[in-house]
Amino acid sequence: MQWTYIISYLILALWIIFIVGARLYNQGASYLKALFPSEGLDLYINRLLLTGYYLINAGYAVYNLVQHRSIDSSAELISLVAHNIGFLCLLLGSIHFGNIIILFQLSKSILTSKNN
Repeated sequence: MQWTYIISYLILALWIIFIVGARLYNQGASYLKALFPSEGLDLYINRLLLTGYYLINAGYAVYNLVQHRSIDSSAELISLVAHNIGFLCLLLGSIHFGNIIILFQLSKSILTSKNN
């Protein structure tokens, strides 16, 4: 059952991480362009955010593979995978909204300094 957990968890976690990362990268480009109208700065920030996003979340997903108990039934397997994937999704959402808040505050301070 341990190998079933590892394989199913990794497939789901990495699929969610890469699909969400690609979508945030593509959809966030216009948001960053509006926040940072300087030539090329939006692309640089977008790539940097994507790299950090992949590193943090893939690292957490791999770190989360370590289980200190045996999995004895299918119900336990499903429960453990659902718990870990759910927490991963909460982590992804928290990081995403934290980035939005930080970028908004940063762009607001840049606009304030340009107006002075």
